[in-house]
Amino acid sequence: MKPLYLDSTQSVEKRVEDLLQQMTIEEHVAQLNSP
Repeated sequence: MKPLYLDSTQSVEKRVEDLLQQMTIEEHVAQLNSP
């Protein structure tokens, strides 16, 4: 089964929430520092 964030039948809000929950702290920080 693919992750919820890859399921295009789900709402954007659910997909974003799922992706953010799976990200590590380091990945969150990297997103803040990216151009």
